[in-house]
Amino acid sequence: MIKRKYNLKYCCDDICIYPSSTLLNSNWDKFSHSFGLTAISTYQLKINKSIDRIDDESKNHGGNCERNEQKKKGKVYFYRLEENITDDGNYYEINPRLTYDSNINFRSGVLQSNYLFTHDSIILGSVCVNGFHVSSLKDKTNNLVFATLDEKNNSGLSFDAFDGKPEKVCVSFSNGDVCFLVDGKESKLWRAHEYHVWTCTFNGNENVVTTGSDDCSFVIWDLRTATHSTKNKKSHSQGVTAVKFDSFSQHLYTGSYDNKIRVFDARNFQDPFQTVDVKSSIWRIKLLYKGTEVYKLLVAACDGGARIFKKKDDEFIFHKGVINDNELTYGVDTIDLFDEKRKKKKKIYLSCSFYNKEVQMWF
Repeated sequence: MIKRKYNLKYCCDDICIYPSSTLLNSNWDKFSHSFGLTAISTYQLKINKSIDRIDDESKNHGGNCERNEQKKKGKVYFYRLEENITDDGNYYEINPRLTYDSNINFRSGVLQSNYLFTHDSIILGSVCVNGFHVSSLKDKTNNLVFATLDEKNNSGLSFDAFDGKPEKVCVSFSNGDVCFLVDGKESKLWRAHEYHVWTCTFNGNENVVTTGSDDCSFVIWDLRTATHSTKNKKSHSQGVTAVKFDSFSQHLYTGSYDNKIRVFDARNFQDPFQTVDVKSSIWRIKLLYKGTEVYKLLVAACDGGARIFKKKDDEFIFHKGVINDNELTYGVDTIDLFDEKRKKKKKIYLSCSFYNKEVQMWF
């Protein structure tokens, strides 16, 4: 059940909170000043009217030509999660809420953002229409690390950082390219697919990456040679929009427009050993761990809202979620708040709805 809603100026495309329950490696005490900091990625279509000068013969038939040019502008909005505890002796309740903090204007549509970690700070990685950016959370400045190649309608789409650090980053693009960045510089750039590369992930190894594409395939790449070792083009009937690798079990999770999450063993990337029917197109998947085992899947399920699948008897079963009135849910995340009274954790879920420009909080 949705407890709170927050409306933004631009369409909401992704959301991440620190420290996300999906994070495995993070020093909470070192970065306690950032607790509850929530980054919401947005973009908005802007139409510019431009006047083109045309040849003399055309001028005789009307002069200038007016043309509409579409441009995606975007910001990352930062909110703070406040615990807002009620305790009058007889009644105790954590009733969290988000309060606006600040924003970074990228002047380019922002499709995905994740927190990255150095030895002494948290920074924000963002993939935008115009490329991959790294932003300082201290002074809210951003730096374009790698620019999207200047091709018609080409756009950055997704990124993954090895071990959550900025030193090694993989970025995917709508023209089918994938770029591997090492210390902020291009190490490899190659044509991975013929269509949009919606998603990419490191396979628990800094030299191996999986890409998923609108061509209904996923491909395993060796970054030392930029050649593929495995390609699966038979399992998905529609585009592959999400890939996540679990290093502990050596399992690859894929999501698709065909409504299915498939789980592959690294020893056999051709045949999934498990399929989860989400009953809606899938845009993002996040893995929640109990110890070293994935026990929940957090899914941004487009017009199906946000959904959680919990592992029971080795099968992922629908646990709970929120419906979004057929609006598109593209982002989802969760954080644990500690209930001092009951001495247990309480999960707070956040999801974002695209066209109605809304962030939703639910328990």
